[in-house]
Amino acid sequence: MAIKIGINDLHKTLRQSGDAIPPQAFHNAYNDILSRTKSVLPKCEILLIEPFYISVEENSINTNK
Repeated sequence: MAIKIGINDLHKTLRQSGDAIPPQAFHNAYNDILSRTKSVLPKCEILLIEPFYISVEENSINTNK
């Protein structure tokens, strides 16, 4: 099973959108998803994929400053 979530939340956080999910709430929800999956499917191998962000906008936010 592969779980890839968070890119919309990352984008909202980078843009400082009012509806961005706070990091602790994201962490709690992510851990809940993993815990429930492992309890229902104990032999299931889980592949976690980090969200990434590639902007094609000319004046995008640069986090490498």
